[in-house]
Amino acid sequence: MEEEPAAKRRRKESKKQLLVNNGDIYTPPRLIPPTYIAADATTVPKPPGFLPSTEVQVQGNEDPASKISVFATDDYAYSKRGYRFSPAIARPSMSALKFTACEAPPYCARLSYEDRSPQSLLISQSGTVASTLHGFRSARANVCVREGDWYYEVKVLKGIPKDSDGANSHLHDAHVRLGFSRRESSMEAPVGHDGYGYGLRDVSGQTVHVSRPKPFMEESICTGDIIGLRISIPSRPEETKPVAGFFRDRYPVRYKGQLFFETLDYVPTKPMTELLTPVSVLRKKREGAKHHTPTTIPGSFITLYKNGKDMGQAFTDLNEFLPPHSKFQSPFDNRLFDDGMVGYYPTVSVYREGAVEVNFGPNFAHPPPDGVRPLCERYDEQIAEDLTLDIIDQVDFERLDQLKG
Repeated sequence: MEEEPAAKRRRKESKKQLLVNNGDIYTPPRLIPPTYIAADATTVPKPPGFLPSTEVQVQGNEDPASKISVFATDDYAYSKRGYRFSPAIARPSMSALKFTACEAPPYCARLSYEDRSPQSLLISQSGTVASTLHGFRSARANVCVREGDWYYEVKVLKGIPKDSDGANSHLHDAHVRLGFSRRESSMEAPVGHDGYGYGLRDVSGQTVHVSRPKPFMEESICTGDIIGLRISIPSRPEETKPVAGFFRDRYPVRYKGQLFFETLDYVPTKPMTELLTPVSVLRKKREGAKHHTPTTIPGSFITLYKNGKDMGQAFTDLNEFLPPHSKFQSPFDNRLFDDGMVGYYPTVSVYREGAVEVNFGPNFAHPPPDGVRPLCERYDEQIAEDLTLDIIDQVDFERLDQLKG
């Protein structure tokens, strides 16, 4: 995407680290943005190109109008291991920043264009319907939860048939999984397959974490069911957070006629990855080996609802996500910082023509309890947070530029 690889750019800048003698405040190295080109003035974020549609027939409804149109998308700046991409725009009014984040339409909480399985996951033009013709593929939303009490709904458009025998529900082709995941979790596998996500399996309504299913609903999730997912994360005082403030290590790149920010992304760590391996196997490699015990967020939980019925808390004391519990790839980058978008993301997974439709509010089929906020409101909050950090960065970078002379 850029002639000079990101790793090389960051190594160069790391040699120019500045200790600003202003109350001994350390300012991380800044990546100098590129010079404008003429096309930047008229470049605005756009969705990926939608290829010819695929129609998925909803089970139990032979009406042609019930078919779902979903699309593969053409080449785009998809996030990949260690790197995350997000739309950007030239901002001449901010002379030090030069570029800022900008949303691509539709301007609402939806499934992310960038943060999903890039090849096999099919998506609607509204960004609310997902399907696939292959094995499990996943997509995360463009909003994340860091604290608070939030809710979204998922309607199963195609999955296990309503009239199926519960004991044999695993034999049907179309399947779905629903839940929340962190940025470390792969989109080429179902949510809940690792220690970075929590999922609900359609077969027998089991919960899944670290690929271990556990009984929960004792009834399957079928076509037509509407599942409500509530996540609650208590606020934590700033002084208790191991990393103070925010730092956004991002660099604008041009790709396919668009501007994107390339951002370092958090990656799975060895102790968390080993949670998938039985202890008996680990001990064959290392004598006395045992599983890592992740730090948790006391009081956090995920509650699930089926067609408006409260099914109870599926998960409690979720794994902590704030750095140092989220890390960049080592030994390339051992810095610990919070880029403001670390947290739990609504995530859906589909399998062999399974199809789901997400609803982030504000109008729900089954509204959540009072005091629980629709995730659509998080979209506006994120934009406000990003604009605030833009202003702070502009002032800080102006100061750095003056010191460099």
